[in-house]
Amino acid sequence: MHLWNKYCGIPATIAGFTPPPFPLEDGFTFHSIGKMEDYPVNKWSDALLHVLHATPAEQVLLMLEDAWLTRPVNVGMVAKLAEYAAEHPDVLRIDLTTDRLYNSAVRDYATLQWIDLVQTPHPSEYLLSMCAGVWNKQQLLKHLQPGWTPWQFELDGSRLAGESNPLVLGTRQLPMRHLFAMRANGVMDLKMTWGVPGHPLSDEDIAYLYAQGWLPA
Repeated sequence: MHLWNKYCGIPATIAGFTPPPFPLEDGFTFHSIGKMEDYPVNKWSDALLHVLHATPAEQVLLMLEDAWLTRPVNVGMVAKLAEYAAEHPDVLRIDLTTDRLYNSAVRDYATLQWIDLVQTPHPSEYLLSMCAGVWNKQQLLKHLQPGWTPWQFELDGSRLAGESNPLVLGTRQLPMRHLFAMRANGVMDLKMTWGVPGHPLSDEDIAYLYAQGWLPA
């Protein structure tokens, strides 16, 4: 929440199970999906389906809980891309990070005022990805199946989505930079770059988070 408010600041909803035992920062609301034991990892997609059906918005920005912002977000660009998605219901996802731009199948798609849109058509890896992106909810519901782990969502979901070749876009301007803070077995990595400059958490941010007691020793 601290990094989100520092680098973005728009209202956000945290979807989870048991409400956190501390107050939420300004701009955040909490949505309870239900009991965590009812949604084991092989029902991760069922929890996401619950969230989507409870969300009135038709365009949604989805992020996992360990996708921590590392740089200021171009909020105006994100809003413009959400408008574009609303005007083009055939769009499944608009990536806000480097996920599409650095895909081997990337190609230029269109220009939206000052924004250069790129596309990765099928065959392409990770058409469905949990890197931060704007989704058309109805398109996502078409491609989301119950009984999936998050890894199945990205791998099996992308393979199945490729059969219908949905419109998956990104930008050359990259309005949002984040890292995935948690690695396998609960290992935290705050300098992970995924091979692309600009993602690591700054030393200043790490020092602040540590001073607050929010990071392990």
